[in-house]
Amino acid sequence: MENPQSAIPNPQSAIRNPQSAIPNPQSAIRNPQSAIPNPQSPISRGVFQRIPRLWARVSPRAIRRNLAAIRSRLPRKTALAAVVKSDAYGHGMQLAARVAASEGCAFLAVISVEEAAALRDVGFDCGILVIGPIEPWQATEAVALDLGVFTGNLEVAQALDDAAREQNTRARVHLKIDTGMGRFGFQDAPEEFGPALDRLLQLSHLNLEGAATHFTMADEPQSECTREQTRRFRLVLRMLEARGVRPRWIHAANSGTIVHFPNTAFSLIQTGLVMYDDADPGPYPLVRAGLAMYGVYPGPEPEAALELEPAMTLGCRIADIRGVPTGFSVSYAGTFKTTRPSRLAVLPVGYGCGYPRHASGKAEAIIRGRRAPLAGRITMNITVADVTDVPEARVGDTALLFGREGSDLLRVEEVARAAGTIPYEVLCNVGRCTPRLLEED
Repeated sequence: MENPQSAIPNPQSAIRNPQSAIPNPQSAIRNPQSAIPNPQSPISRGVFQRIPRLWARVSPRAIRRNLAAIRSRLPRKTALAAVVKSDAYGHGMQLAARVAASEGCAFLAVISVEEAAALRDVGFDCGILVIGPIEPWQATEAVALDLGVFTGNLEVAQALDDAAREQNTRARVHLKIDTGMGRFGFQDAPEEFGPALDRLLQLSHLNLEGAATHFTMADEPQSECTREQTRRFRLVLRMLEARGVRPRWIHAANSGTIVHFPNTAFSLIQTGLVMYDDADPGPYPLVRAGLAMYGVYPGPEPEAALELEPAMTLGCRIADIRGVPTGFSVSYAGTFKTTRPSRLAVLPVGYGCGYPRHASGKAEAIIRGRRAPLAGRITMNITVADVTDVPEARVGDTALLFGREGSDLLRVEEVARAAGTIPYEVLCNVGRCTPRLLEED
């Protein structure tokens, strides 16, 4: 794989020295012996088996299956960009990137130059696309690392052109067109985009390899917004074609589009297509697969249309169980009181580990194949489950908080609804204090 150091002209420059940015892995690993004053004590000489009481298990196999399911939903000649930004929505960026690259995804999509550099540092030499805005001072590193870059203003475009000229290459630009999201990108109105395009075409060291937009309501199948944004984006593509610009990659579709508007990406391409390869200039439809890649449905769950397997399972072991009388108050503020003699299980999980506090009193866990409501407020590190109707529950049993455990399935979408939020937030919030376990591939 590519050595990212060789791609950076001056590793001592202020741009970025990857070696200095990476802490010594040995210093980052806790040495239990150094924390014990007397290294000769029986405790320091002992060997302890530590079984995690709380864990997030990630399944590469599920990611593979989901990518296959996504491909089955799309027209045959559509390429995929695997979205691995934000630590792959909590699943682990390197793990998800490795799976996606092995499955032939055309790009790994990240949010920043920093995330892209982290992938280059560990040897990923495949296509990497930065889909978040970059600042002009980051252009030199973006070009040195051979990144595709969402570009939505002329200042960044000029910086990329300058950097590419200095490095005797061409910057890989994906024109970001704002057709309604309202965050960043070139405005799609002809009176706005026309003059911007004139200026872009004067920058000789830009390779306009892509054109992209972002749908705002693709997870709502009845909305007309996606169709209207598609119409507006198509007008921009016609403007590009009229100026002789024929980007290789045309992309608008995200996970919601894959599920609810699977033909949208393909319909943006007006030419006859063959399976993409390095020798063919395209254009090709490119789909950004994010949430669906991790087995989560965007919006309503059309299981019949697309079968997805959760790639993350959050679970814990019951730490304590006790019997309590009727009228017993549970957790802060006493928002829950038992209405019968009850058995309460203490779970070592809370919002400090990423489980949403706003799900208090509404979410459930699955214990021994049965649902047990969470009782009282979810606290930083402790949550209580009412296991009165699970009389066989014992200390050490697994409590499934979301994901799959054997034949039990509790979707993260359900937890998100209970918390009044979206699955993206629940997944991304699973904290670093929660050990990650890797399921066999």
